[in-house]
Amino acid sequence: MPKRKSEKQLHSQLQPQQPNGMFDRDAGLNFNLVIHVFSFLERGFPQWNKLVLTQRDWRDRSLDTAWVKLLRGTLHPRLVDSGLPWVTKMTALTQLNLGLCPSISHSGVVLLSSLTSLTHLSLCGCYNIGDAGIQSLSRLTGLTYLNLGDCHNIGDAGWQSLSSLTALTDLNLDRCFIIGERKIQFLASLTSLTRLSLVGCYKSITHLETLTRLTSLTNVGFFGVLSLCTSLTHLNLTGCSAITNVGLESLSRLQGLTVLNLEGCYRISDAGLSCLSSLAGLRNLNLGCCYNISSDGVEYLSGLKSLTGLNMRLCGLTSDLCVQSLSRLTNLTYLNLEGCCRITCASMQCLSSLTGLTHLILCGCYNIGDAGMQSLSRLTGLTYLNLRGCYNIGDAGMQSLSSLTALTDLVRPKA
Repeated sequence: MPKRKSEKQLHSQLQPQQPNGMFDRDAGLNFNLVIHVFSFLERGFPQWNKLVLTQRDWRDRSLDTAWVKLLRGTLHPRLVDSGLPWVTKMTALTQLNLGLCPSISHSGVVLLSSLTSLTHLSLCGCYNIGDAGIQSLSRLTGLTYLNLGDCHNIGDAGWQSLSSLTALTDLNLDRCFIIGERKIQFLASLTSLTRLSLVGCYKSITHLETLTRLTSLTNVGFFGVLSLCTSLTHLNLTGCSAITNVGLESLSRLQGLTVLNLEGCYRISDAGLSCLSSLAGLRNLNLGCCYNISSDGVEYLSGLKSLTGLNMRLCGLTSDLCVQSLSRLTNLTYLNLEGCCRITCASMQCLSSLTGLTHLILCGCYNIGDAGMQSLSRLTGLTYLNLRGCYNIGDAGMQSLSSLTALTDLVRPKA
């Protein structure tokens, strides 16, 4: 009877010479095990419909742990085109994350077009992908989620080919800075789109002042095309600093919006906020660093009665009148006024009527004193309160907060 090999001997056999360019030995990945799992999955084991490989914490070489890792991580950044044929043999895949695999090019992505069961695909950070690769994705008509963040080598032909993905509901184009008003026209075909993220596309939106009402798709501008996406509920335009009031006028047609992020869009002023006042269903609004807003603009926001979350950090609210307008938003549970250093204790008196607040951020509001804390003591539902940098609050003010029994997280003035 042959002598049984020890666990250490078996472990050592799972460390073969790695093929060039596939996986980094230093990351601790067991390449032989990965291939073994791939071979097992490709034989049609139906319930394995997600594929993601992790580069972190791959220390337990058991197959059970490997399967968990296959389901939860992100593909290793050293994966190259030659490794994708293994993936394409698993035709039952519905979710595939190739995020942060920069060595993958359009040649590799073309292979993925055979995975017609895919509903979720992430190519975030695969910046070597060009038009040919994106055009091949047009065959994946079942896709509902697509992440192309940082894929900045895609041209007109590539963008336009996405118009066939009519099942898309969630699209991420963060930092795809070559997007312009002509390239973005494919969005008009994506009538099922509910989530769109364009974070950091500030270099793309360059002709907003010329945007007018829709005439035809050939003449329409960036926001004119967005206004055709009437199913949108979530829109993220963080850092798109070229956006002006004209752009917001087009966004006002998206009556289904519930979440809108305009942080860093500092060209927006009071006139732009007047356009947003018609978005009655808006629940979360981020205007962080939009420092051209005055009390007149905040007055327009007071009509958004459905708002539960509002971020006005570093907006430089000019007076307590601004906060007085906000006090009419009685459904607010989250309010961020970080860096609005001109507001005083009078503002805290106004906020005391927002009894639904659970999160309040006032860090850097150094004109607030003890009297303001006495007003806040009425907000008995608060669970988080940030007072960092509010140096005029003394012991008496902090003592008055003792009535906030629901408070679980308090950041003190001198934290």
